[in-house]
Amino acid sequence: MKEKKRKKKRVIPGFGLSFGITIAMLGIIVVIPLCTLVIFSAKLSFTEFITTVTRPRVLSSYRVSLETALIAALIDAVMGTILAWVLVRYNSRESRL
Repeated sequence: MKEKKRKKKRVIPGFGLSFGITIAMLGIIVVIPLCTLVIFSAKLSFTEFITTVTRPRVLSSYRVSLETALIAALIDAVMGTILAWVLVRYNSRESRL
């Protein structure tokens, strides 16, 4: 008798396609700009690099980024604490079974 080859069922259907799209987007949005930044930074001398990263406009962008990250972290800490309290405090229907 001929044995039929069983096709393995994947736990996550379409994982191959979604993984490929994810890696492509990661490459386009993250990796290519970072590689470009490294290549152009490598062409600068040390004094040119220090001059560039200490310009007032660049320092201002650092400040905005850090302030935004701090505000987001504080909001996340408060909301995460509230969510954790709710999850621990109230019983769900599944836990009563």
